[in-house]
Amino acid sequence: MSLIIPPLKTVEDWIGFAEKINPRKEPLTVERLKTYPGFGHCKDDDAADIVRSIEQLAVIIFETYQYRQNVKST
Repeated sequence: MSLIIPPLKTVEDWIGFAEKINPRKEPLTVERLKTYPGFGHCKDDDAADIVRSIEQLAVIIFETYQYRQNVKST
């Protein structure tokens, strides 16, 4: 599997890319992570830590985006 990430400049670009690579909105699992280049060698415990870190990062990004949207509207 080869994943080429195009330039993503807007939120809409990111949403479109996410929908393209994961149209069924399936959660990232250890098994799925291991299919991506560079992650096939990971032990299950390490892969689980990576998945949790990605989930936490996504929450931080989403909360930051929401905060900025709220600040702009006030």
